[in-house]
Amino acid sequence: MDTIPLSYANFLILWVLQTPSHGYEIMKNITEKTKKNVTIGPATIYRSLSYYQENGYIDLISEMDNKKKYKLTASGKELLNKQIEFLTLLYDMTEQERK
Repeated sequence: MDTIPLSYANFLILWVLQTPSHGYEIMKNITEKTKKNVTIGPATIYRSLSYYQENGYIDLISEMDNKKKYKLTASGKELLNKQIEFLTLLYDMTEQERK
């Protein structure tokens, strides 16, 4: 999962976690920010969070009332930045073709 390109869901999870959030906040944020074009269900969010935590891309920073709050690590920021660079490359490539 840590190779570029990431799936939309995994990219958006990392992108949202630039601000510490818990699972429900992440899902809600993605739905709102993508104008309901992308929705992520609980199975996807928690499987991805578990993978990212196990592989050092995110850290658990608090746990209250069964809400676990996560934040990006330096490795997570690096992975996110690689994906953004890739998406920028794709955008630039398609814009050149449209001209």
